[in-house]
Amino acid sequence: GGRAVGAFLSSSSLCGVEMMDIGLNDIKAGGGEPTAAKTIADALKQKRSTLKTLVMDKCALGPDGATDLAEALAVNSSLETLELAGNMIGPKGGEALFRALKSNSTLMRLGLKMNRIGGCGDKADVRSLSDALVGDNCRRIVMLDLSYNDLRCSGCTILSNAIMTESCPLKELTLEKNDIKEDGARDLANALVTNRELRTIVLKGNDIGNVGAIALGKMLARNEALRVLDLSSCSIGNEGGAALGRGL
Repeated sequence: GGRAVGAFLSSSSLCGVEMMDIGLNDIKAGGGEPTAAKTIADALKQKRSTLKTLVMDKCALGPDGATDLAEALAVNSSLETLELAGNMIGPKGGEALFRALKSNSTLMRLGLKMNRIGGCGDKADVRSLSDALVGDNCRRIVMLDLSYNDLRCSGCTILSNAIMTESCPLKELTLEKNDIKEDGARDLANALVTNRELRTIVLKGNDIGNVGAIALGKMLARNEALRVLDLSSCSIGNEGGAALGRGL
């Protein structure tokens, strides 16, 4: 079935397709070579590809499937939105995708919810993402969803270093449920003081506490670009809430 999707996308008579959602399908079922992920990736490598949106949420891609897609992303010139939530691509698959972003100049929205991004100790995948976000070719990515991953404070700090640079193009960043605590929130707040691009930040479900909220409150007093800040379920008490209020 998955290989048939790849054949469909490769068909010269059907190359006008711009959006495809094949989420909630186990495209690895049945096995065999080439894999469904590779067949779909090969279709995306074609110069005549017109696909702008590809949704493959919960398709059991794993690290190998993500690596196949990364090879396609490096040369594809049509995709603007790629949604890969719930594929457990892990640090290996994440790093492959982020490296590919350095060569891609069209992708604008990348959804990687529930994929164990940041799951390795050295956060090499997050470092690759940070490098890509400040690269010359990766200037179109405006939306990044990393919710329900494993960034933790160290990953948030690495990402904050990219956000601090003037070249970072992000306008919407979702970091819900990443086990980010006060240190990570503080580094993110420091980065947002100088950032003029981000309009939406979602930190829902991270235990940033009062210390993190105080840092973000001080940031709000100096940042004029941010429009949406989601801090629901972040263990913020009276002191943190008051700091946020003073920043408004």
